[in-house]
Amino acid sequence: MAAYCTRPAGSPPAIEVIIEQVHDIPVARVRGEIDLATRLRFAEPVLNELASRPGELIVDLTDVGFLGSAGIVVLVQAHRHAEQNQVGLHLVASPTVLRVLDIAGVTTLFTIRGSVTEAISHITARRPVPRRAAEEEQLVGDW
Repeated sequence: MAAYCTRPAGSPPAIEVIIEQVHDIPVARVRGEIDLATRLRFAEPVLNELASRPGELIVDLTDVGFLGSAGIVVLVQAHRHAEQNQVGLHLVASPTVLRVLDIAGVTTLFTIRGSVTEAISHITARRPVPRRAAEEEQLVGDW
């Protein structure tokens, strides 16, 4: 099996972080490799999003091909920022990334889900039902 790299020799590994809203929940979708060379391009958007106190943040690592120790440090920093800002931090991780997090001993810091859909379902199930909607639900139930 051959491995092919589309980046020029000597250039840093590619990383892309896109923050999008899914059901009013910010999702940071990360693609590429997270190592010493890319850690700042990973950290900046994630930490900035946490600083805005969104209530919940999902970091999707399913398209991360490599997670080095520098990436783990950023995730631990994100955990600390989330706690300080009272933000629920949820990770979506591939088996490869999950294994790295487990070996590093940091899995207990995070809520880890198998997919973004699963994370969103978990978050929305915990949200309180608005009072008016709850009252309408009760009226419908009385019929």
